[in-house]
Amino acid sequence: MHNKKTSRLILISVTVIILVGSISIARGSMLSEPGSDKDPIVTLSYVEKRLDQIKYYINQNIEMINNDSVELKNMIDNINDEVKELKTSVEDVKSSLNNSAAPVSGTSDKYQVVFIEEGKSIYFGESTEVIWRSGKATAIANQNGEGLSNLTIGVDLQTGEEIPLNHLIIIPRNDVRGMHVTASSYVMIKGGYTIR
Repeated sequence: MHNKKTSRLILISVTVIILVGSISIARGSMLSEPGSDKDPIVTLSYVEKRLDQIKYYINQNIEMINNDSVELKNMIDNINDEVKELKTSVEDVKSSLNNSAAPVSGTSDKYQVVFIEEGKSIYFGESTEVIWRSGKATAIANQNGEGLSNLTIGVDLQTGEEIPLNHLIIIPRNDVRGMHVTASSYVMIKGGYTIR
C-alpha cells in the first residue's frame, strides 16, 4: 500500500507541475501583445525599407571593390611596363658588355693610367713605354722569342716571366709583344696599346 501511495503522490505532483507550467506559458504569451517590444509587429513598408538599406550597403561595397580592382589593375599594368623597361635596360647592358669584349685600343704621347681586368692581355705598339703599377702580369714575347726590355734592371723579360712593379719597360717594335694580366692591374702607358 505504501508503494501505491507513493506512486499516486508522484503522479499528482507531476500533473500539478505540468499544469502550473502550462498556465505560466499561456499567461506569458497573453501578456505580450502583438506590437509590443516583446512581440513587435513588422509591416511590409518596414521590411522593404530595411531591404533597400541592405541593398544599398551591398552595392556600395561592390562599387568599392570594383574601384579597388580597377586601381589594382592599373598598378599591375604600371609594374608590367616597368618590368619591360628593366628588361630592355638589361638587354642594353648585356649588349654593351658583349661589345666591350671587342679590343680596346689607345695611344698617347704622355703617360696615361689604364685599368686592365684579370684574364685580359695587352699588346703594345712600337716605342711604347710601360710602368706596371699594381696587380700582376706575365710577359708575352714575340714569335722570335724577343722579350720585353726591362730598362730598370737591364734584362729582357721572356714569355711567362712575371712583370715587376714600378719598372720601366720598353717595347721596341710593333710585333705582338705584350703582357697577360693574372690579377686586375693599373698600368701607366705612353704609346700605343690594344687590350683583348
